[in-house]
Amino acid sequence: MTPRSHPGLPETYANVAFNPIKRRKLLLDTLQRFCKPTNRNNKSTTWDILALQELDMLQPGDPILPAFESWGYQIVRTSNDLRRDCCAIAFDASKFSLLEFDVVNFDDLATLQNINGSDVRGNALNEGYNKIRPKTPNSPSELTGMVRSFLRRNCAVVAHLKCIETKQSLIVTSVHLYWHPGYEYVKLCQSKYLLDRVVAFAQTE
Repeated sequence: MTPRSHPGLPETYANVAFNPIKRRKLLLDTLQRFCKPTNRNNKSTTWDILALQELDMLQPGDPILPAFESWGYQIVRTSNDLRRDCCAIAFDASKFSLLEFDVVNFDDLATLQNINGSDVRGNALNEGYNKIRPKTPNSPSELTGMVRSFLRRNCAVVAHLKCIETKQSLIVTSVHLYWHPGYEYVKLCQSKYLLDRVVAFAQTE
């Protein structure tokens, strides 16, 4: 959040919204209210699983992720090597166990091909991505035209969880799709890619 991305905020709100220290405290206070074990007297407001997007406070010494761990949550997340932020899933480790998780890199859409060599973006991505492999170019500069528009550094994390009490399993995903309204086809392809990856992920049970 910056004055450029959110112009015109009243000064009272801007003093908090653009101040990472104040914003971090509000986040921690809210999360603690619903996640800290001593505050879980009201079962209807307990948060067992959280899917977090644009989690950008990951510097060394930042309290967000350690707070989750101290409250009994396990966390899986995307790497933030290429971005300032990440997607993450936090779940109550006393209620769920992690079977496996996967990170989906949407930049793969720029180079994905079927195993027979045909392009997958032009056919509504019908093949299923367990049959598709990335074909990596020597450098991003080798990609041209519309293909380059898929390079947005967006990603998702998919977690396969199992309820300890009922033994039922479920799949949860936290995803960051490309936002720009002028590139809706990118968001559409990213959504289809994610759904196909989730289906393939579920079929590995």
